[in-house]
Amino acid sequence: MKTKIVAAALVFACASAGAAAAQDRFSGPYLGLTYGETKGDYEFQDAPLFTAPGSTFFGTFGGTVANSRPVFDVDGDEFGLTAGVNWRRGPIVWGVELDGQAVEAEGRRRITDRPAAGTNQFNTNLAGDIDRSASARGRLGFVLADSVLLYGTAGGAWANATLERNYDNAGGQTIRDDTDRSLTGVIYGGGAELALGQRWSIKAEYLKTDFEEENFATLYRDGTSANARIDADRETARVGVNFHF
Repeated sequence: MKTKIVAAALVFACASAGAAAAQDRFSGPYLGLTYGETKGDYEFQDAPLFTAPGSTFFGTFGGTVANSRPVFDVDGDEFGLTAGVNWRRGPIVWGVELDGQAVEAEGRRRITDRPAAGTNQFNTNLAGDIDRSASARGRLGFVLADSVLLYGTAGGAWANATLERNYDNAGGQTIRDDTDRSLTGVIYGGGAELALGQRWSIKAEYLKTDFEEENFATLYRDGTSANARIDADRETARVGVNFHF
């Protein structure tokens, strides 16, 4: 009889420990590594070019203003680190997550033969890149079968962006300038995370970033200047691995 009681107690203890362990799978702090592929664009809302009067580069077009609204893709990949903490009550999980990414996203566009009529035509060469980004997000999710977390996430985002705006003409001359700006905006998306035992998990997520419009100003050696008000957006598909403390 005593043997049966002890066996029953052991079974109950093991079951309780297993339930507690399951509850801990998505609870507490964690660190992780991520890799992602990102697609985005630079959309020019307003991009006036103020050519300098008497410019030897622009010739008879000097002293005038040209404007355009081009769009080009800025695509690439990223590698990063994440740190976060989760809290769990039953199947509901909520938490916060920080991430920082080294980004290699680039894009180019060439606009030829401007102005369309007259002499002294020139070409516009645009290039953009994003080389690093970060975000701070909240997460809210639901655990299935004590091993899969489905979640939504949203928060604030930051990125460092560069614009090159160069010109060349029929005479073989070139004028160049570039500028970089910090972009800020909102980021949101969702994903799924799979627990691999008590300490490790893997995840896949989709994130959409909407940056606020930012002005990029350039200045050239002949006194020509330009402004570009750019609306930049990103979509990122990311995978990662987390270690839970």
